[in-house]
Amino acid sequence: NPEEIPWGEAGAEYVIESTGVFTDKDKAAAHLK
Repeated sequence: NPEEIPWGEAGAEYVIESTGVFTDKDKAAAHLK
């Protein structure tokens, strides 16, 4: 679940989703929450 990944704590400035699992806007937006 991408909502549970602490991107800020990891120091990530950019996150690229390239699995092909999140193929619509709502699913891809889960990375931004």
